[in-house]
Amino acid sequence: ATKIDVLSSPSCITTFPVRLHADEPQITLGAQAARKTWLDIDPPAKEKELRSHSAGPYGNFFALTWPYGKMERVKLATEIIETL
Repeated sequence: ATKIDVLSSPSCITTFPVRLHADEPQITLGAQAARKTWLDIDPPAKEKELRSHSAGPYGNFFALTWPYGKMERVKLATEIIETL
């Protein structure tokens, strides 16, 4: 996992180490694939501006909250959330 510098953040955030999953790029690819599949299933959704449920300022939200989780599990959780 990659440590994220949070020194400029409020102290409530800096009291614990913040890390990003080492496989974040693969987890993000899973989220993007799930999103594309959903848009293919529901064509009217393509016309709306839908935002990703897992994208964040440091990458995939689930890769940030589960930095030491098994990659397959974190990716699956991301795919489920993206299709909801």
